[in-house]
Amino acid sequence: MAYRLIALDLDGTLLTDDRTLPDRNIEAMRAAAHAGALVMIATGRPYRAAAKILEQAGIGGLILSAAGARIDSHPAGETLFEAVLAPDAVAELADLCRQNGWFWFCFAGTDYYYERVCEASRAIERYIGMPGIQLDFSSDHGKAFHKGTVMVDAATIRQAAELLRSRIGDRAEVLISDRDIIDITPKGIVKGVSVLFAARLRGIAPEEVIAVGDTDSDISMIEAAGLGVCMANGSAAAKATADYIAPSNNECGVAHVIETFVLR
Repeated sequence: MAYRLIALDLDGTLLTDDRTLPDRNIEAMRAAAHAGALVMIATGRPYRAAAKILEQAGIGGLILSAAGARIDSHPAGETLFEAVLAPDAVAELADLCRQNGWFWFCFAGTDYYYERVCEASRAIERYIGMPGIQLDFSSDHGKAFHKGTVMVDAATIRQAAELLRSRIGDRAEVLISDRDIIDITPKGIVKGVSVLFAARLRGIAPEEVIAVGDTDSDISMIEAAGLGVCMANGSAAAKATADYIAPSNNECGVAHVIETFVLR
């Protein structure tokens, strides 16, 4: 099978634990692109943060940002798909976070917004690599949001996710995307749905897609792809759905997958 689209999660997958992009991964991405494969960054991060990765690799491709709620071509910057959260779901999300003392932020366009400046907001700015914008979510702000993100203590994250599902699960998807992060996307919008949508736009069949991830939020694309890959450092649930387990993100597992299944 010739694989024509390679969808790559960022954190815990393409990037090492210190959030750097290894040279070996860069070389493999470039070689895949030169061989005719379409490289897609498939991340919960905003577009601008993901675009930096393709720029660092020196290639063009697609960017699936906001955990599937938006797809853009790069470097052209053409938006191919987008979906937004129901306004009442955002309002209830904000209320729940205030009530439980959770820090949260939401993506709109290429920016992200939080309600209060604190150590958590500063940590997120360092994590994403770009500044956020302060916004009063209780005001008539007129923003349409692609994704919400909630930061919760790792020890209670699954209980928090269940509470969120019980309150807004009829209007949004609630997925754990890291040890202390929960992503909220529009109902029916997960990475797997958006990856296959992008593939169809490019005339690529599902069996010609490789998807590589590490957390529960990557399960949908791991399952949807012709070759679904989970990193060795991935969650137990993500590993259980994968066709192949790659070396960890700190061992250039993405390069291993590309070298093994694309460049062989």
